[in-house]
Amino acid sequence: MTHNRPPQAADEPDQPTAAAARAELARTLRRWRQEAGNPTQVTVSRRTAIAQTTLSRYENPDGRYPAPEAALHSLAAYYAVADGELVRALGLRAAIDGSTGDAPPPEPVPEPAAATAPEAPAPSAEPTSGQEPGGRRRRRAAWAAGGAAVAAAAAGALLYALAGPDTGATVAPAPQAMPAPTAAASCDGASCVHVDPVGTVCDRDAATAAADRDFGVLIELRYSASCHAAWAKMSGGSPGDRVQVFGTPPEQEEYRQQSGHDAHSKMVRAARPADARACAVVDNRGTACAAPREAPTG
Repeated sequence: MTHNRPPQAADEPDQPTAAAARAELARTLRRWRQEAGNPTQVTVSRRTAIAQTTLSRYENPDGRYPAPEAALHSLAAYYAVADGELVRALGLRAAIDGSTGDAPPPEPVPEPAAATAPEAPAPSAEPTSGQEPGGRRRRRAAWAAGGAAVAAAAAGALLYALAGPDTGATVAPAPQAMPAPTAAASCDGASCVHVDPVGTVCDRDAATAAADRDFGVLIELRYSASCHAAWAKMSGGSPGDRVQVFGTPPEQEEYRQQSGHDAHSKMVRAARPADARACAVVDNRGTACAAPREAPTG
């Protein structure tokens, strides 16, 4: 006799492995772009303030650089995907974090303690009475993260409704209005990558590490010692101008100014100010860069 009953928590399938989840997340982002009319990565970069090279890494089939939650929200809002699609992508991201964490950058940097919350189970020991096995705890945490993302998905859909479809008009929200991950207020080093500094502790304690003025604009390299992160700030620009920041290779961020006269990029990892450089690409005129000089020795 066949019994049909709704799946319960005890019947939950194992989450996909980290490698499978990374590859599936990359395929999902490529499919989103194709189903949205297949705009170029350059077009998507201009509308989401995510650098084109970063988008390319997110869509790379090897899945080595999985998109963070903030980027998933921005891309889902721009592509106008269904809420279920965003929840599924966030579930894949949660499976990656719950398995092995983010893909290691070229220079391995340990994840901050706040970003690696799962408790490691004791090796070769049976769970004590009243405790769940470590694998079950991780699966429950991953499913809980996916469910908690529904409210964030609704916020992303509202942003898209206000901005409207891609008709060529410069109505994309400024970086300050983009949704930020909940951990942004206390990010450090690698966890600050792709995060907007506005509203974080990084912005509150930042200082201008270098500046230059050329082609009618002021370009500043902003650095936060507490976050070990840097970003670029441009003043006096015009729509179409670009602000760029380069950090620990291969990290870089770029934002194309949409309106007004001021703009800034998202953050990159930098152990010290000398590890970062900020540039302003002034449309049809030239490029101005600011980089801190090494302190003299002796």
